[in-house]
Amino acid sequence: QQQQQQQQDQQQQQGGQAASGPAEGGSASPTAAVQGTDPDDRATLLEMRRKQAEEALDDALPAILQTVWAAVVMDIDGTMKEVGRKLFKDKSVPWQIRLRRAQAVAKLSEIFAEEGIKAASAQGDAAPTFQNAEAAKAMLQEALMGSVVEKKNKN
Repeated sequence: QQQQQQQQDQQQQQGGQAASGPAEGGSASPTAAVQGTDPDDRATLLEMRRKQAEEALDDALPAILQTVWAAVVMDIDGTMKEVGRKLFKDKSVPWQIRLRRAQAVAKLSEIFAEEGIKAASAQGDAAPTFQNAEAAKAMLQEALMGSVVEKKNKN
């Protein structure tokens, strides 16, 4: 029994090395360290690793979403600047048309600002925040369900 316990301890230590990855001397395969163990121990170790990976993703999800949100905002900002240049500096149309374009964009921005204020007051916050994984998951699920319902309504 002591020999079996020592073998299991050694295998668990090797399992920790396998989880660290090849850069730290572990195996590239997550199952490589548990090859010699009995199926119940192997399943337990694999389940523990799966849970650890899931927890790590849950911990990182708010930061990932915040980063993606910032990238989207930057992309929209850049696109709008380019659209503005094309709308307002187009020398192929008379200045009167460019002026009307500017007035239309100003009106559109007022509408967006009003709707943004309404949405922010309804949510209780002016900008999306991803404070924890559960809130982030809920926002993603809500957005996904909304897009699915919208797609079904179009068909």
